[in-house]
Amino acid sequence: MLVLKYMRRGKVVPLRKMRKLIGGITTPEYWRPKTRGECTNAPRPCPFVGCPYNVYLDVSQKTGSITFNFPAIPPERMDPTASCTLDVAERGPSTLDEIATVVNLTRERVRQIADGAIRKLKRHAHLFLLFLESGDE
Repeated sequence: MLVLKYMRRGKVVPLRKMRKLIGGITTPEYWRPKTRGECTNAPRPCPFVGCPYNVYLDVSQKTGSITFNFPAIPPERMDPTASCTLDVAERGPSTLDEIATVVNLTRERVRQIADGAIRKLKRHAHLFLLFLESGDE
């Protein structure tokens, strides 16, 4: 897997630094897929780094900071089979190590995130059951 060679901690660029770097420049609009169906035949590695499912970078909803998950490599050199979380999910169940490699985190951090998600699901399970009972689909 290409990603393994370049494992390095993600680099965070704060919003205020980003504003200094790009100033008042606006990026032009371009086409990108809006549904999973539109992106299944898109080239890989996925060139749409602004997509929330692309693993190359993450944008913080709270602060607007950008985290480059793979700062040592350009997006076009990403592993084609692991540049999109939707592609990874379609493969089926994965081990913690496989997921950690895809998202450039440690196995332990992936385990912590999974445990937190399971706790949230258990805490709100009654809401899900109410939804199922209501018949709204």
